[in-house]
Amino acid sequence: MRTWEPSSKDASAIATFRWFANALENEALELYMTDRRHFAHIESVLRRTLKEMADTQQKSRLTEEEDGCPDGWVLCDGICKPSCDPIES
Repeated sequence: MRTWEPSSKDASAIATFRWFANALENEALELYMTDRRHFAHIESVLRRTLKEMADTQQKSRLTEEEDGCPDGWVLCDGICKPSCDPIES
C-alpha cells in the first residue's frame, strides 16, 4: 500500500512546479503577443507537455485500496486531487 509520507522537500518541490507552470504560461503569452504566427507551435508545445504529464499520471495511479492521498486531498480516478468535483463557474 502506498501512503503519503510528508517530506521536508514538499514545499520546495511544489514551489518549483508552480514556477515552471507560471514560466510556461508567461513564455507562451509573451511569444504570442510578440508574433501571433507562433500560435500553432506554442499550442503544440503545450499540448505535448500535457500529454507527457497524462502519460506519467497513467503510470502513477493508485487503487482504491491504496488510497494514500495526503490530508485534504481525495482519490479521484486513481489520482490525488483537491476535489473530484469539477469547478463550476
